[in-house]
Amino acid sequence: MKKVLSGSLGLLLYGAILPLQASEGELRFSYWEDAKPPFIIEQEHTVQSGIIKDLADKLASAAGMSVTFVKLPVARIEPGLKAGSIDVDCLTSPIWKNSPDSYNWSPALLTGADRFLAQPQFASKLRSFDDLDGATLGIYNGYVYHPDIMKMIDSGRVATVKVRGLEHGIKLLKLKRLDALIDFGLLLKYQMKEKGLAEELALAELPADEFELHCAYSKKMTVNADHVNAIIFDMIKSGEIESIVNRYQ
Repeated sequence: MKKVLSGSLGLLLYGAILPLQASEGELRFSYWEDAKPPFIIEQEHTVQSGIIKDLADKLASAAGMSVTFVKLPVARIEPGLKAGSIDVDCLTSPIWKNSPDSYNWSPALLTGADRFLAQPQFASKLRSFDDLDGATLGIYNGYVYHPDIMKMIDSGRVATVKVRGLEHGIKLLKLKRLDALIDFGLLLKYQMKEKGLAEELALAELPADEFELHCAYSKKMTVNADHVNAIIFDMIKSGEIESIVNRYQ
């Protein structure tokens, strides 16, 4: 799923960003302000762990640099990359960026997916998007989903409820006011494990969408992007990235 931003808002926020000067030997990694575990795990407003932190720590260590984490609204990440106030934005995709050619890109770190979280009976029968006919989906305001799902929503074949967040969506699923909720598979798997939801809810085998996840680099980043990519290739080949992700599943 992709968060849609208006062009005028993006320009306004771009103008509001004050360039932050990186310390020598420092890489500034962004994360979005509503990022949930396992992407970022915070304690007292400080990043403690999570997939993004583990990736950043490993990359920076291999490059001989330190890490600073910058928490931003989604709308300010692209302007930050362009301005050079952040260096790296991980677990993203060129298809989600308004101007992907404005950044350097890593190879694909892993394949991600949007998944359907549902009542077990509904999850088991969901084999194709046609099985969504007449269903009520929990979706997030301002997000665009798989084109086939969007067509079903626009045509009225699928009803929707705008949920305020994952906790709200799970509550509506338990109350049977939703047939399914769409969210990142990594996020849903983590929450199911942490909250013991497996007896009440299930993930459908059918993905809602699939995409490759990368890191985007500011073209103003002080370290050479090819050097960072060489480190990432080594992490992929050694299984280190897979190990980081599995740590939270």
